[in-house]
Amino acid sequence: MVTAGVFLGPVASCFCTSFHNTMSPLMWIEMMLILSQASGTSGVDWKADYPKVVLTKMGEDVTIPCNVTYPPSPSKELVQAYWKRQGKIKLTINDNDKNEFLYHPINTFVIKSFQNRTNLTGNVTKGNCSLNIKGIEEGDMGNFYYLRIATGANNFSFINQLVSIQISVFEDALSTTTYIATTVPVVAVLLVAVLGSVWFFKYRKRSRGVTKQESGYYANFTMTTPTTKPERVKTTKKKDDTQIPPPKVIDEPVYGNVQGPGDPMDSMDQMDSVYANVDHAKQ
Repeated sequence: MVTAGVFLGPVASCFCTSFHNTMSPLMWIEMMLILSQASGTSGVDWKADYPKVVLTKMGEDVTIPCNVTYPPSPSKELVQAYWKRQGKIKLTINDNDKNEFLYHPINTFVIKSFQNRTNLTGNVTKGNCSLNIKGIEEGDMGNFYYLRIATGANNFSFINQLVSIQISVFEDALSTTTYIATTVPVVAVLLVAVLGSVWFFKYRKRSRGVTKQESGYYANFTMTTPTTKPERVKTTKKKDDTQIPPPKVIDEPVYGNVQGPGDPMDSMDQMDSVYANVDHAKQ
C-alpha cells in the first residue's frame, strides 16, 4: 500500500524547488493537506477480527462475533457486509467474488439451507459485523465461512480468515457427567424410600396381626396394642374338629304303668273292707 510519506516525498521536493520563493509557509501546509486527501490514504487498513472456530450444540442458535475496520470511502453508498462460504453461487451477480452467500441483505441471494436463518446483530458502519445463525443443523458443520465488505468504492473479502462451526464435545460430555451425577443420587434416594415404605407397612401389618391361642372349645384372641387408633377385637368360636361319638344303645327293660283288669274283689266297697278288718281283729 502506498503511504503518505512515499507519495508526498517527490511532490514536496518538486514544490520546494518550483514554488519556494513564491509560497508562504501557510500555503505550503494547506497544499500538503490537499495532496494527502487526494492520495486516498488515511492509515486505516482492511482488518477483521473473528474466531477461527465457534463451538455450539445441535439445534441451538450461534453467533460469530466480528469486528472490522476498513478505509473510508468517498462513495455515498452504504457500507455492506456479507458472509460467504466456498462454493460457486448459481446466481449471476456483478461481483468478483462468486462464492455462495451465507448472509446477504437480499434473502433470495442466500443459499436455500441458510435462507431466513441468518442476520447481522451489529452495525457495520460502527465496525460490528457479527453474524447470528438460527438452529444449527448437521449440514452447517465443517464448512468454512468468511466476511466480505463492500464500501461502494472498494470491496474486500477476508478469504484468508476462515471460521468454522463445530459441535462442542466437551460440553456434551460435561452435560452427560452432570446428568449422571445428578440422577444417580436421586434414584438411590427414591429406591431407599420405596424399600423403607414397603418394610414399614409389612412390619406394621405384622404388629397388628391376630395371634390365636387354643383353650378347649373356645379360642382366646390377643391383639397387640395399636399405636394409632384402637380397634375392636372380634372373637369367634372355634369349631371343634373332633366328632362326638353317637350315644350307645343299651337294651334295658322298660317298665310301664299299665292298669290291668279290675279284680272282682277290688270292687268291694272300701268301707266294707275296713269294717271287715276290724271285725276280724275282735275275734
